[in-house]
Amino acid sequence: MGRALIDSYASLFGLIVSCRQRSSTAKKSRHAVNPALTCQVLHADKMGDILIVEVASMKIRSFVLLLTVALFAMLPIYANDGTPTNCKDVAGVLMTDIYAITPGNIDLGPAFGDLGGAVSAQILGQNPDGSYNVQHYWVSSQGDVIKFKQAVLYPVYPIPGNTAVVSVPWGNYIAYIIPGGTGKWANATGWITNSGMADFNELTVVMRYRGNVCFNAQTPPPTK
Repeated sequence: MGRALIDSYASLFGLIVSCRQRSSTAKKSRHAVNPALTCQVLHADKMGDILIVEVASMKIRSFVLLLTVALFAMLPIYANDGTPTNCKDVAGVLMTDIYAITPGNIDLGPAFGDLGGAVSAQILGQNPDGSYNVQHYWVSSQGDVIKFKQAVLYPVYPIPGNTAVVSVPWGNYIAYIIPGGTGKWANATGWITNSGMADFNELTVVMRYRGNVCFNAQTPPPTK
């Protein structure tokens, strides 16, 4: 490992590679105006994630351990089995107009945050337990398609006798991201849970979302 590489690490972390003399030879020298110019790299090696550099003064040739740089900022995150992972928490907000697209009665509107872009949702039918099957169509602000598995919405009606106003608590509406999108979402897997309110009289929906997404087809953490 040469001096050029050591300088690149030092530059990366805003450090200056310099050398110091032992106390027994610490008298002032006219050649020591800039110690960094009198250093010679004698040995450099990596021990795991630590870079250790050994240098010596070109005047006195005494060995000195100068620099230990932790490279944790450059390391990938690893899963428990040692394979690299690229999973992240996501969150944001969305709002749609109910039945904005007809025929089909499809909601449509903008999404903001980590999944910023445009989102639409179509109610495919109601189940015997009162829940609804919903299919999402999502395009990121970069133009990539995010593919979703069919979701199940468990509505709550906060106004007795009024089913036009629907409340959605956290955990009652979970949508799963599956491979099949485009761009960086081609092999993405994950989930988002939603919380908000829908008003079928005013034809408006406002929701917050949060979840976790992995971009290399790994299994994301459990929903929470």
